[in-house]
Amino acid sequence: MLKALSQCLQRYGRLAVAYSGGVDSTLLAAAALQVLGRENVLLLHVQSVLLPPSDGNSVENWMQTDDFPVEMVPFDPLALAGVQENGPLRCYYCKSAMMQMLTARARARGFTVLADGTNLDDRIEDRPGMRAAEEWRVVHPLRECGMDKAAIRAAAREFGLSNWEAPASACLASRIPTGTPLTREALLRVAVAERALAEMGFHGFRVRCLGETALLEFVPTDFAGVLARREAVWAAVSAAGFKRVALDLAGFRSGSMNRGGL
Repeated sequence: MLKALSQCLQRYGRLAVAYSGGVDSTLLAAAALQVLGRENVLLLHVQSVLLPPSDGNSVENWMQTDDFPVEMVPFDPLALAGVQENGPLRCYYCKSAMMQMLTARARARGFTVLADGTNLDDRIEDRPGMRAAEEWRVVHPLRECGMDKAAIRAAAREFGLSNWEAPASACLASRIPTGTPLTREALLRVAVAERALAEMGFHGFRVRCLGETALLEFVPTDFAGVLARREAVWAAVSAAGFKRVALDLAGFRSGSMNRGGL
């Protein structure tokens, strides 16, 4: 798979990469730097209140340990009414504005092609934000060379990337029910609570924000461990600003807030 990705990247010659810090964009960034050379790659990382802490940590780690040449791009999605209102097209409005900004930044640096980490498992028809990326002509090298998430993790491991098995993350807005306006305070509570639970050793979970209630989604195999550490979990989440903490017995489901939460 790495050979196919290398051949795909060679066709572009020079490439700007929307680098989030997740395993997909990290593999793309590392491969582009190796294949095209540092002078032909521009890594753009969006700094946003919607960024999960784990992704920001990954970016800082790669900058420090692997000397990734990353350019930080501040972005305030809550300044956009279509994002702040958190309607069904929130992701479209956010991604459209983001890709417009990144495209302009890339062109100002002499890069005419912007790429992201979209892969075969990302279905465009189900994701308004991906439609926005298509409209801004963002290219998807991982998808072009036939890589799905499993292939990406295998290639990242082969490449020696330390985050090859990191759990998938998602925009913090996905923790708040569609139709509930986004606030910086709510997003910060979620970020702080999820960071605390991650530091306790939990993986593959979400803290859903239902007003002052935190609805915790863990994979069912973690339920026993969560209940065994009930007081510590309560302390960690309530310290983030939640007054009530509940465990969702249905377990972790991607996109559950898009289905109306409770």
